Amino acid sequence: MRIFSDCSILKTVFFVVGWSLSSFAVAQLPQDDSQAPEPRSERVVNGLLPSFVMTDTKAMSLAARMEFYNVPGVSIAVIEDGKIAWSRGFGVRNTQTKASVNANTVFQSASISKPVTALGALRMVELKQLHLDADVNLSLRSWQVPLSEFTTTEKVTLRRLLSHSAGLTVSGFPGYALGAAIPSAKQVLEGAQPANTPEVRPFYVPKSKVEYSGGGFTVVQLLMMDVANRSFDRVMAELVLNPIGMSHSSFEQPLALKFEGNAAAGHDGKAEVIPGLYRTHPELAAAGLWTTAADLGRFAIAVQNAHRGAAANDVSNSKNAANIISPSMALEMLTIQSWPYGLGFVIEGEGSASRFSHRGTNFGYQCILIGFKNKNSGLVVLTNGNNANGLIQEIVRAVATEYQWPALAPKRYDVKVLASAQHEQYAGYFQNNRGQQLRVRQHNGELIGQSSDGWAPLVWLGNDQFALVDQQAEITFTRDTAIKISGASVLKENQKIDGFIKSIEPLIPFEAQPVFLRGSLNNWGLINPMLKTLPDTFVTRIELSRGFVEFKVANQNFDSIDLGALPDVKPKTTVDELALVSKGKNIQLIVEQAGTYEFLLVAKPGADPRLSVRRLN
Repeated sequence: MRIFSDCSILKTVFFVVGWSLSSFAVAQLPQDDSQAPEPRSERVVNGLLPSFVMTDTKAMSLAARMEFYNVPGVSIAVIEDGKIAWSRGFGVRNTQTKASVNANTVFQSASISKPVTALGALRMVELKQLHLDADVNLSLRSWQVPLSEFTTTEKVTLRRLLSHSAGLTVSGFPGYALGAAIPSAKQVLEGAQPANTPEVRPFYVPKSKVEYSGGGFTVVQLLMMDVANRSFDRVMAELVLNPIGMSHSSFEQPLALKFEGNAAAGHDGKAEVIPGLYRTHPELAAAGLWTTAADLGRFAIAVQNAHRGAAANDVSNSKNAANIISPSMALEMLTIQSWPYGLGFVIEGEGSASRFSHRGTNFGYQCILIGFKNKNSGLVVLTNGNNANGLIQEIVRAVATEYQWPALAPKRYDVKVLASAQHEQYAGYFQNNRGQQLRVRQHNGELIGQSSDGWAPLVWLGNDQFALVDQQAEITFTRDTAIKISGASVLKENQKIDGFIKSIEPLIPFEAQPVFLRGSLNNWGLINPMLKTLPDTFVTRIELSRGFVEFKVANQNFDSIDLGALPDVKPKTTVDELALVSKGKNIQLIVEQAGTYEFLLVAKPGADPRLSVRRLN
């Protein structure tokens, strides 16, 4: 069935489901989103804030922080009152040509492609062309999800693909450099040449747990193409981009010719242009959208309007009317299906702080989209730098402070000094009956704490209350009748998590199961076994090219293994060694010199495991 085979069919389908898209334009001329600076945007760009704010903390300028993080270009769009309040570009789109970023500069939006794709897929569901809860193999024609013991009873469905609970491999994709052969979507799924990632296949029972899968979204891409009988970029233009008015956006890969004159080149962590300006991503649904901050703002507004079921009372702002999908489908999209995912989005917060979001990282680009579910506010930040995550969070905090979004604004603390002799009483392992864990340790003369978001310094607020720096969380310890620390509670985003009881920390069962390195080692989806050479030592060797690397240590069930408090230093290299940076349960490094690297994991019972890396050639 063709998506728009004729107008009479289109009208009939919409009549059946009982809502209308008549307010949306079929095609629109590109808009100019350039705006003169106005007071609120000026306060934002001069008001960047760290995550931990004290009474004497001073705001920082965007320009200074871009230089600090080596991020050449930034584009920001702020949503307020259901409209794009302002959209501006900063810095340069290419450090070689010095060409400036403006509001119409297109960036790779990386994984923000996923929720945009999800909206297109949900429109096809409402057009009766796809089914949310049917086995996708019933509709796939050019490829099939491989038969597996994992899918005997539970099937791979669109709902599960869009919520990362379909049980499929390959978390993400490194892209293809200039001059490389580009595979088709089918070749990507098969892991066939010239694809540079493994086959996409089931590796756990669908719905039994959540595992982020760009491979799953590539299945969605092929599914939509098979059913619509046309290219994915055309399907998405007809279903989403044109109706919403995203006139500076395209799923064409390589980059569409019409955007080349105002496209941001990708840059590495040193702000150097990556070879070929950018990498090509044939995994369009997972990572292939080129767009602007304002266009993604329009996308967020359309989702918000549909979620509210709002009337189309203002079509002047790029046709952002209600009902790009029905209110009931928008509710499905923005409801947690498999924590923390809705259909395409991450869902966070409660009440007025309830919001949908997604981050994006392609080589050379990092970005974020945030929209509030129950109010007409939001934010999009696009960058062309590999080292932009910290900068993005500072921008988010500056916008949240200016527009009074408490859930995202930094809390201000009056910090007190706790004598080092008092540290030991708080150190320990805490767990509640929901399986959540909290660790507190002494490290380099200070207290550090680990929650689900990773390790961070603890600062004393008085009595038995601490703030977990960088995570916007507070910990309150409780004492037993002997006045000893016996438990704790955590307050995060105004939600209190009780019931943490201090207990003996279980030993990490390294001997019980094989250990793997897993993640983005210049090749997303890599699962590399570590050889056990001694009772407490594991080793593996991997070929690494220059660039950014992110991975985790896992057991054979692919559950992350806690590596304790890794050194919190900036990634750097010498001739032989690579220093590591902890990021929650992930580990990051920057490879300056290509070659063979040996990863050595030492896990002595009762001690923090330690991972070292050295170059062999």
